[in-house]
Amino acid sequence: MSTIVQKVFLSYKNFSKRHLTVLNSIQTGILLGSSDLVAQKFVEKRENIDFYRSLQFIGIGALFVGPYSSVFFKKLTLFYETSKHSKKSVVLQKVLLDQFVFAPILVAGVVFGKNALQGKNRDEIRLEFQDKYLEIIKNNYVVWPFLKIVKYNYVPMYYHVLYSQSFAFFWNIYVTWKINCDINEENWKKVRL
Repeated sequence: MSTIVQKVFLSYKNFSKRHLTVLNSIQTGILLGSSDLVAQKFVEKRENIDFYRSLQFIGIGALFVGPYSSVFFKKLTLFYETSKHSKKSVVLQKVLLDQFVFAPILVAGVVFGKNALQGKNRDEIRLEFQDKYLEIIKNNYVVWPFLKIVKYNYVPMYYHVLYSQSFAFFWNIYVTWKINCDINEENWKKVRL
């Protein structure tokens, strides 16, 4: 049994060395779409699953989140590969860049992409940002920094996106639910005026 597992991990590692962005895009699309299905069924407790909504998240994951994550993590790793700084300093710098450059762009892209795919106009998308973006980012800063410290200390680069997406499955349940929640009534009043 362990030989099979070793072969699977070796195959994964070899494929990721040759096609990292493609692999990460596929697995990210699947994970983001799966997270949305779980959010609909178990968080929102919907009787009828909106598969089109989940397909939208698959597209956002495969066409934006996966490629963006792959490129960002690869460049981050290569930039610090020859660093003369201590490991602690490098990890801290990576976490800060991850949380204050990568995360805000990622969350903005997902919020914008989902609302654009739903056919919302510019004012509605702006309202969605005002209502949801800051709350998602604040919660991001509660959940992710510790996980990123572990990642940058112990996880090889070829597994960075897989590691992050393993936790992101649960995080994405929250994000897909939050993005699809009704907008705060007070913010709707601003648009109607």
